[in-house]
Amino acid sequence: MSDAVPARTAWVDIARGATIVLVVLYHVGAGASADLLPGEYSSYGAWWLAGNNVLVPLRMPLFFVLSGMLATGALRRPWSRVRRPRIADMLWPYLLWSVVFALTTWPRYTPQDPEGGIWSALRGIVVLDSPYWFIAVLPILFLLTRFGLRRPRVLLIASVSAFVLGPILQELLQDAGPISAIAVGTRRITEYLVWFVSGAVLRERLLSLGGAPRPALAIVCILVFSPIAVALQVLELSYVPRRLLILLAAGSGIIGAVAVAACAAQVRWIAALGRQIGSRTLVIYLVHPLVVSAVVVLWRDSALASAVAGSASAGLLLVPGVTVLAVVVSLLVSRVLARWGPRWVLAAP
Repeated sequence: MSDAVPARTAWVDIARGATIVLVVLYHVGAGASADLLPGEYSSYGAWWLAGNNVLVPLRMPLFFVLSGMLATGALRRPWSRVRRPRIADMLWPYLLWSVVFALTTWPRYTPQDPEGGIWSALRGIVVLDSPYWFIAVLPILFLLTRFGLRRPRVLLIASVSAFVLGPILQELLQDAGPISAIAVGTRRITEYLVWFVSGAVLRERLLSLGGAPRPALAIVCILVFSPIAVALQVLELSYVPRRLLILLAAGSGIIGAVAVAACAAQVRWIAALGRQIGSRTLVIYLVHPLVVSAVVVLWRDSALASAVAGSASAGLLLVPGVTVLAVVVSLLVSRVLARWGPRWVLAAP
């Protein structure tokens, strides 16, 4: 997440920026809409939830593809040059910010049982069940990809197999007694390894794809992705067809996102905005859960919440408004840390 992006690949920053905004939107629209819109949860809140769920096959797979693509150089460097930036600088903020989250967000999640909520959140850190699981999974995927990169086709096939079999493995682990706690973390590794590997193995093809605007390709991919993503939410599908459709939806969505980002990169202000947001994804990822939790606590029993309850404006604007607020606050924190520090909150000391 920290690799520099060359100017010629402005679309990468746009894609990264769009993806982190979608992540924030998901945490607001799917994770917090019941608190922000309690009276309208059956209508406006349900629409925000459904819209975010439709993007599940795109949001995190795209994030991991971009991460794998940007990690390609590091995958081939000597271990001594990558163990700090690729391992320590990911695991340290994961641990630090997960502890901060556990200690500060109980008023939102467990106001009646602060101690129980804190201990539950702290235990989740160990098994990759923290809100910051993404940056803990990244080093694991990096190591797995580095180990198998000499045989990229075998690695890609193995990662697809892990994706297909991942839910089965999770179910087995959930029934495995003492080790059942690792089921969620294992599922996340098997679910996203294929996308990190794809980004690393197919880097040059992705760069070529994003090297020129292809609006027709973007439209075709959107037309392929959209009905499949909706079908995954509304249809009862058997196991194998569902896993294959997720792969198809994610693949078409990723290609479409690259094509859209390449078109958007031709617009100067979008490219500049993408650079501002896309180069600060780590800070946004770390800060926004705390902002969202604070907003929920301040909002749900406030006089303003009571005043706008049931209004169309609140139902339509509150979720995107909180999303923008969380991103803006994160960018301000990034600027403060860049100017005054302390730097150790974002990287290993």
